[in-house]
Amino acid sequence: MKILYDPYIYKLQQAGGINRYMSEIISRLPRTFHPYVFKKIENEFCAPQNKDLKFFCLPEILSRSPWLVCRRLSSMDLIHPSYYHLSVPLSWKNIPGNVVVTVHDFIMARFSDRYVRSEKVIQDQNAAIQRADHIICVSQSTQADLLERFPQCASRSTVIPLASSLYLPSADVKNLYQQRFFLYVGHRYFYKNFYLTLQVFALLKKKYNDLRLVVVGAPWNDEEKKQLRDLGVADSIDLLEHPNDMLLAVLYKYCEALFYLSEYEGFGLPPLEAMKMGAPVIGLQTSSLPEVIGSGGILIELLQASPQNIAEAAISLLNSQKERNELSEKAVRQANQFSWERTMRETLKVYQQFK
Repeated sequence: MKILYDPYIYKLQQAGGINRYMSEIISRLPRTFHPYVFKKIENEFCAPQNKDLKFFCLPEILSRSPWLVCRRLSSMDLIHPSYYHLSVPLSWKNIPGNVVVTVHDFIMARFSDRYVRSEKVIQDQNAAIQRADHIICVSQSTQADLLERFPQCASRSTVIPLASSLYLPSADVKNLYQQRFFLYVGHRYFYKNFYLTLQVFALLKKKYNDLRLVVVGAPWNDEEKKQLRDLGVADSIDLLEHPNDMLLAVLYKYCEALFYLSEYEGFGLPPLEAMKMGAPVIGLQTSSLPEVIGSGGILIELLQASPQNIAEAAISLLNSQKERNELSEKAVRQANQFSWERTMRETLKVYQQFK
């Protein structure tokens, strides 16, 4: 079975959950499936590893002709794009053959008034969903969002959760920090509530002077720098921009907990990564997070998510090693319910519908 993957997402981001997802799927394909991509995927963080991966040759002169592109694409048994925008000059309705689309979230649709380019992304997402012969949703929450907007997709959508790619080579890997620290991983968009995390940490610092916060993500912007100064926590926060997977796994293993106070997620990969390493998660009872975090963390109702309430949850872990250890064990058990083997097995069931 020949499957064409459009690697457009790798142009949009160097690291992220969708990149990992596509790379894991392509890397784990059985030998009876033959993967193709439009061009070589150059990504230092999570490029797919599959020695059978071939390039779908589309000369420049052909790529200018939608008719010729359609003709070439029709040689594929299945097309599975990585995002809602395509690398070829075709509209979604003109893509030939069988198409599987993975829907990761509806962030742009939910917060359309906060994104400049949301209208175009929403149009592309809607077109992809309407064209798809089958839709993979990464969580029950995302499927509920899908069916709220497209109830006609109920019979052609499947929930297939993601998994964590992180691991440690040995259990005795050393901690990098002498002090206790909390962790924040990922983007800091407005709906991620990063400022709320800073407010919580500022409260904790008043009680635990040696406590630190490690933030994994992009460089500070001017607004964030001001927030750090105003809250008086600038000297107590370490920013790591691009740690490799090994370092990230070590940070998860030794942090007191991961703060993940996002208002909306399609899945939520950092909480799963944290729990796999035994780190409890402090998150919000909203969207997909209860599915992912389950009993492996402390979930706070959105309406109750004040800095004081969240700080009290964190203090309960800081003051009781027994409570933290128990929650850590639950976190590992919860994370073990997710695996790329399961994701791949269920994805192949979708693919095999089109053999």
